[in-house]
Amino acid sequence: MTHRQRKLQKTVRFETDVVRAAEQRSRRIGLPCAVVLANAARESLLSHSDTSVQSEMQEFRKLVLSRLNTHEQVLGRDIALICELLALSVRTYLNHTPELVPGDRDAASMSGRLRFKRLIALARRNLHDGVSILDDAEIDA
Repeated sequence: MTHRQRKLQKTVRFETDVVRAAEQRSRRIGLPCAVVLANAARESLLSHSDTSVQSEMQEFRKLVLSRLNTHEQVLGRDIALICELLALSVRTYLNHTPELVPGDRDAASMSGRLRFKRLIALARRNLHDGVSILDDAEIDA
């Protein structure tokens, strides 16, 4: 198949200013006006669409990567919080759980609420300062 056989003939209507610009370029470079218009259409449609699609895909990749990074940071923080709370809970249970006297349930309930509030405050402080109860476990081992 030759180059000429692959071309299709189409009738296209152009605006007057586009035709004038094509005629000026045609005179300047010495090619027929139809060739100038065909080349301009080829450059505009083929190279621009490829570049446009590539830039849109690049922007989409950046957006997805940004969202994944955000999710990764949130998950990392949540996992650190869960580990810290679990370790503090185990330590509190093993070190500070007294036996209940049947008549002291209200006092024990109040004490439990206060200990829980201290647990949450300690976990928050440890995570903020970058200190972990798990560091103590490594030293003790």
